[in-house]
Amino acid sequence: YQSVSPTTRIYDRARETASRGQQLIGSLRSALGETLQADLSLGHATLDRREPNDYAHRQEPFQGHRNQAVGGLHWDPSRGVGLSVGFDAYEEFARISDYGGGFDEGEGRYLGASVEGRWQPLEALRVVGAYRQQWFRQAFVFKAFPGVPDEARDKGTWKAGANLRLGDHRFYVSGGTGFGLPFLYAVMYQARNLLDPSSWSYDPAAYRPLQPEESTFVQAGWTWEHGPWSARVEGSRTRFDRLI
Repeated sequence: YQSVSPTTRIYDRARETASRGQQLIGSLRSALGETLQADLSLGHATLDRREPNDYAHRQEPFQGHRNQAVGGLHWDPSRGVGLSVGFDAYEEFARISDYGGGFDEGEGRYLGASVEGRWQPLEALRVVGAYRQQWFRQAFVFKAFPGVPDEARDKGTWKAGANLRLGDHRFYVSGGTGFGLPFLYAVMYQARNLLDPSSWSYDPAAYRPLQPEESTFVQAGWTWEHGPWSARVEGSRTRFDRLI
């Protein structure tokens, strides 16, 4: 809707937001022995978005597709010990319209590797820990303003937690760090709006590449269950840097 007066609003189709996504995923899981399992997932996804452009009075198109692969090995040599290693990789391609009637293009490649351990030294105590390393690279082809530098980064994150059960009581605590990448289409809109000479907001001096999101978190709690009765107390805190 568009406001034409303080009390009147009219329907404007050009201000609609529409999105259509499609995914095709195939998965395989296999036991390689009594204590070892493997899984692999391959997929392809497409995305078609239409967002309002308040200054061109039309919808802004965005088209993209992604190829992805996720896999892992899981080893459980005993009831109280387990180890998992995994990877995930994907590449994505995107296209948005420019102000000259053509298209700008971008691509991103991402790779992550992780290891997770589980240990239960006592029947009542369970401890878990994990580490993950990520690498990514984003590249762009803008016809109206060539030379936008590629973005390449890497980041490691971790998490750890413990769970203790004493009779009807359960105590748990966990903490770690997080990392999130800016969406490719958001990075492209940011660059086009500030670096394209035809843009109403053209301002090369103000351009800064969108930065990844980083966070740290901690959580602790207690639960009690007895027959039909239960109680729970939990506290958590997450601190974000450059929230996406």
